[in-house]
Amino acid sequence: AEEEDVDLTSLSKSERKAHDLRLAILNGNIHIYQYPEYDLHRGGYAQKHCTVYESVLDSGSPEVYTQALETHQQIYKKLRKRFLIMQPDAVSVQRKWLVGDEIHISDATDYVTDLLRGSSPDEKIYIRRNRNDRSIAAAVLVDVSSSTEEMVNGARIIDTERTAISLLASALSIVGDAFAIYTFFSMGRRNVFLSVVKEFHESWTEETWSRIDSIDANASNRDGCAIRHTTF
Repeated sequence: AEEEDVDLTSLSKSERKAHDLRLAILNGNIHIYQYPEYDLHRGGYAQKHCTVYESVLDSGSPEVYTQALETHQQIYKKLRKRFLIMQPDAVSVQRKWLVGDEIHISDATDYVTDLLRGSSPDEKIYIRRNRNDRSIAAAVLVDVSSSTEEMVNGARIIDTERTAISLLASALSIVGDAFAIYTFFSMGRRNVFLSVVKEFHESWTEETWSRIDSIDANASNRDGCAIRHTTF
């Protein structure tokens, strides 16, 4: 379909939003997905019951991210330390193999000693070196419905979420785990909006972390549909 010339000043606020949404879909900036949802009363799934609109958040100021790390330095250091502890050693060495990468000197010495004594020696004198690869992928889904505008302990929930995303993502990037971050809100089952802060294939750079600044609270939340889309 081709774009139409529309006098936006003649449209209501909701009509302008619908127009902008239509253009974004036509331009490929928003992708549409439909999912089934379980109907408790019918005892089965209603097909194509929910609609997800997925788009990438606009870049904003990187200061939201950098200030979060600066303000919460101690928490960030502890979090980073805990994540690094989970990172396995690059190579582990295992003893007592009949065949392996090389001979274990101490076990080989015991083997020869037992032979000279006339005892039955343990023939497992080799060691193996195994490469340990951490294979983790984490998808973080954040509820940004209007309830996150509420204050808790002197701060808006949405601001606490921005800080948490900043600290968690930075720690994950240091460990080297693959991760993605999404936010979502909804206006009924046919309008579930999922926004990409970072996709799995993207690097954690200023281009991605500056999107945290664009996270805002909106409408309500339909958790099931957003979770289903994130794990699809």
